Amino acid sequence: MRPVNVSGAGAQKYYYEKDPILNPDGKNENTFFYGKGAEKLGIEPGKKFTKEEFSRLSEGKHPISGKQLIQSAVDPSAKTEHRAGVDIPMPLLKSHSIALRILGEKNIEKMQDETDKEFMNRVEKEYSYGRDANGKPIKTGNLVFAVARHSTSRANDPHSHSHIIIFNMTMRPDGKWVATHNDFLFRDQKYITSIYRSILSEKMVQAGYQLGSRGEIIGVPKDLMEQFSKRRAQIIEKEKELKEKGEIKSDGLRNKKATLESRPEKDSKITAEQLKEKWDEECKKLGYSKQGLEKIFNEAQEKARAEKEKQAPEEKLTPKDYVRFAVKDAVLKKSVFTKTEILREAAKLSYKDGIGIDRLERAFQELNAGKEIVTLRENKNAQQRGGYSTKEQIQAEKEIVQMAQEGKDAVKPIMAREEAEKAIKDYEIKKETILTTGQKDAAQTILTTTDRINLIAGHAGSGKTHTMDVVNASIVAHNAGTPIRAMGFTGKAAAELEAKTGISATTVDRALIDVKKSTPDGNPKLWIVDEHSMLSSQKYHEIAKLGAKHNATIISVGDTKQKAAIEAGKPIRDMQDHAGLQPTKMSEILRQKPEWYKEITTELSSVENQKGIDQQRANRAVDFAFFKLDKLGKIQEVKNDASLKKETVKEYLKNYKGSLIVTSTNKDRSEYNSMIREKLKEKGEVSKEGQRFTCFESKTLGDTDKRLAHNYEPGNYISVDLGAKGLGVKSGVISEITNRDLSKNTITIEYENRYGKQKRTINVMRYGNSLSLYEKKNIEFASGDKILFLKNSTEAHKREGINIKNGMTGIIKSIGGEKIIAQVWQREISWRIRDYAYVSHGYAMTTDKAQGSTEGKVIMPSDTSKPGQHFRQFYTGITRGERDVKIITTSKSELQESTKKIFEKSSTLDYE
Repeated sequence: MRPVNVSGAGAQKYYYEKDPILNPDGKNENTFFYGKGAEKLGIEPGKKFTKEEFSRLSEGKHPISGKQLIQSAVDPSAKTEHRAGVDIPMPLLKSHSIALRILGEKNIEKMQDETDKEFMNRVEKEYSYGRDANGKPIKTGNLVFAVARHSTSRANDPHSHSHIIIFNMTMRPDGKWVATHNDFLFRDQKYITSIYRSILSEKMVQAGYQLGSRGEIIGVPKDLMEQFSKRRAQIIEKEKELKEKGEIKSDGLRNKKATLESRPEKDSKITAEQLKEKWDEECKKLGYSKQGLEKIFNEAQEKARAEKEKQAPEEKLTPKDYVRFAVKDAVLKKSVFTKTEILREAAKLSYKDGIGIDRLERAFQELNAGKEIVTLRENKNAQQRGGYSTKEQIQAEKEIVQMAQEGKDAVKPIMAREEAEKAIKDYEIKKETILTTGQKDAAQTILTTTDRINLIAGHAGSGKTHTMDVVNASIVAHNAGTPIRAMGFTGKAAAELEAKTGISATTVDRALIDVKKSTPDGNPKLWIVDEHSMLSSQKYHEIAKLGAKHNATIISVGDTKQKAAIEAGKPIRDMQDHAGLQPTKMSEILRQKPEWYKEITTELSSVENQKGIDQQRANRAVDFAFFKLDKLGKIQEVKNDASLKKETVKEYLKNYKGSLIVTSTNKDRSEYNSMIREKLKEKGEVSKEGQRFTCFESKTLGDTDKRLAHNYEPGNYISVDLGAKGLGVKSGVISEITNRDLSKNTITIEYENRYGKQKRTINVMRYGNSLSLYEKKNIEFASGDKILFLKNSTEAHKREGINIKNGMTGIIKSIGGEKIIAQVWQREISWRIRDYAYVSHGYAMTTDKAQGSTEGKVIMPSDTSKPGQHFRQFYTGITRGERDVKIITTSKSELQESTKKIFEKSSTLDYE
């Protein structure tokens, strides 16, 4: 759980409450002091605290003499109550509490005590900070802890937990007592939770308990855990109520208020005997007797133990294996990671095996010493201190720069300069159009370059796709004979490029697979790589390497101000900064038609300098955009999330055929789709005679979560990602999850192929990062509905005539039985849902899906209490519109400030 600041009065009231099991007589047998700071104050670690001692410490005083040690604690001008300290609530998992309190596994209590103490030792070692005389953070090595243990929740369910209080005082090396500096503690709160659970899991495994993938004890029935989680249900219900009222914007504040307002007074009169009777009765209602529960528990533990003993030595994972998994997942998203990030994820992965945080840290150090994990040098360009990476990532990013440098003057031009100029002029005459300077320059670069790798930097809406049509037409018209292959990061981008230019286009992943299957023939080729800002270093490294092997001239096209790569690295910026590649710029904006709209997007497009997005330029551009939009009445402020959704739908319906809602989350997208669809049915624009279909919708899992079986519910579905190996299942095949084994961390799937029904068991620890998870949804579609396609069609789909790209949208023309006919761009597509079921309504899109789209009007709702709004997101959204934009938000000022945030990807080259 999260650390929280506590006041003196609040702390004193709460920590002295009676506990029916641990502190029935109010003599504080469930409390004790701890820490080197406590020793410096003359308190023996382990001593239970008195009310006077606790009160003095919470007021910044010496616990024995009463002398004031922290002067800020008695500042009479202070407007808020003195911060007594930080409370870190550390609960056992529900299965642990049930095993302890109902099944009588008393040794768990001893393990909880040992875990508390080891956890405090580690927090004291890593997070004991004060400030020096100049106000800078300084490591002190000592903290004053107080621990209060409770056995129940406020709903009187089994809920063993420790409140670990860090008092707001620490002694500096110069002997002066000062207030604690807790910024690092709050920054690393997820890591801190993982430390506690890692220590506890290790002790449980050492004691012989068999654990599941979350660290829960195997053999405690799921329905029993749900029955004894009433307090959580109360908080969730209260949160919903507060959200509907719209009084609190922040999710965090709403959760805090819900926790407080739904919190009943602790029943100080209930006894341990009464609790036992209550719990026994609740177990009986679910059909469990004490003996029956013990039998279920013991049999499950024994079965898991026997399975573990059967495990072959080579199947057993070591601390290094878990660290390697964590590193592998980390470098999917970040070129540079911290030790804390790796240990946090490795701990999460290893709860089941009880590896323990100390062994994981040693494994990290050994891998670092062996150069499998590489320490990066720190310099002024580095975004963070204490950075690490892998040999493979460092090599890939260095080689991209090297290949860019070696590729200069390495290829023959497609045309001579004069021939290219004539070809471009001929295109203008034939198409009766006038190209912008940027379009001409880009086309000229592509047709005449002698460099292997070339960059085209085009603002959103500057006509990049049109330029590729110029290139293709010029090559065809002048019989240049150079074959062109186009590839886009998304299926939609590839499909749009192909539809508008006639160039054969696929996703980058598909293109690379196809190229690897072909034999190099030495003939020159032209590769167009669209949306290059979304490519990772590893992916671009593969493109560059294959390009050199197959004698391809690579043209990278994109806008580095739009949403950056989800995966690790910034290869385009690296080639500019370290290889000296200068992009051909396309600065004239064509998409936005009204002058005021063009002024705004032009200003937002002009925020880059030689090193990337410049913060001061971004600040000025955002301020200009908000001033202009506000003056024109294009920004609407509403009270709460409910009003936000209502007004957004209202705005959309003014011109729904030419509007697009761009949201930051899938949850919001789904809600807007439902609300809009109902309104369109009322208006008769969508048929009321709809038909319900079983569809698949993606469930997002983090990379670490993909490796843990408890995240895969039976009844959900998985597909194997393109290019994955070792699973024995073809990519794209949809398979139902029929079972999961938390003790083995495996899932069982069923699917059909030409040989009939197949069944496989997958070890998700080893192969989870190659899986995509889906859930079934029963969705109604009708004639007139706007439909969104969520997945690229597979080769099997294409053989059935279903050629669909992820992110494409269409309008349903008719539905007959299982068959849907939709108008998608300039063509009709017909298919059966049972053959392709990755669809949803498409009235609203997330920013990721919207990138590359163009619509007459873009509507951007923003609840500023939710995280995620930043410059790239705002820029991508606002540049989708041609003629109009409307921003609806819960706070103009907060949105304006959050839009100025710039998140840049890291590169190992920043640390050289």
